Amino acid sequence: MARLSLLEQETIFVMNEKEKTATIFTYNRAYQKKLQELCRYYPDEMIFQKENGDGAVTYTFPKKWLKIIPQRQVSEKRIQTLETMRKRKK
Repeated sequence: MARLSLLEQETIFVMNEKEKTATIFTYNRAYQKKLQELCRYYPDEMIFQKENGDGAVTYTFPKKWLKIIPQRQVSEKRIQTLETMRKRKK
């Protein structure tokens, strides 16, 4: 089997409005490690479904765990304050 390109190595979240669970399908090694760890700590909630044979895995988990959190915007004034505090510590 040919190796997939990075563009083809997707991470896909699937959920619907009726069910209380979501599914993640991913080739991403960092996600896989985190999902495996969560599966150990929460075996009743994070459920390993399958490995597809070419490097991807699928897990099911409570969809309430899925959040979209934008990166925090730090104002220029706050950055200056933090830099001033850091300089005082030295």
